[in-house]
Amino acid sequence: MQDPDLDCPGRYCGRYLGECTACPRGMRVNVTSKNCEDCKMDPETYEWLYLGFMVLVVIYFHMESLTRFLEKACGECDVRSTSKWICVTLLETMVAAFLTLILSDPHGQLQLYGCGVRSFLDWYSVFQNPSEKFVETIYCDSEVVYP
Repeated sequence: MQDPDLDCPGRYCGRYLGECTACPRGMRVNVTSKNCEDCKMDPETYEWLYLGFMVLVVIYFHMESLTRFLEKACGECDVRSTSKWICVTLLETMVAAFLTLILSDPHGQLQLYGCGVRSFLDWYSVFQNPSEKFVETIYCDSEVVYP
């Protein structure tokens, strides 16, 4: 076990349950105390745009799969049948997004917290793992930019 009085090395290593390690999902290293703390920032505009883009990607792949399925299953389906499948696909995606929000922290609320981006290096934390005496690497890479 490491000495609790010593600072954790590296930019993304934080003290969690007495150990210097990567912070768990939904937590981030406090710059001054080097402890892992919960992320409680509201997502910014660009984060919402990214999440919206990811929902659109899911819808696109659903529609692409649906198109391939309908071509094989019925050749030329009527508009009513195709629109029914499109509505089911959209409903499935919306229910999945809603359940994800409900089951994420804070549980049971339609609220989403994030960690935000402090620097360009936050996107590439895997390259910021510190080495003790250039011998042993401490793996502190984690999901720094959350969600």
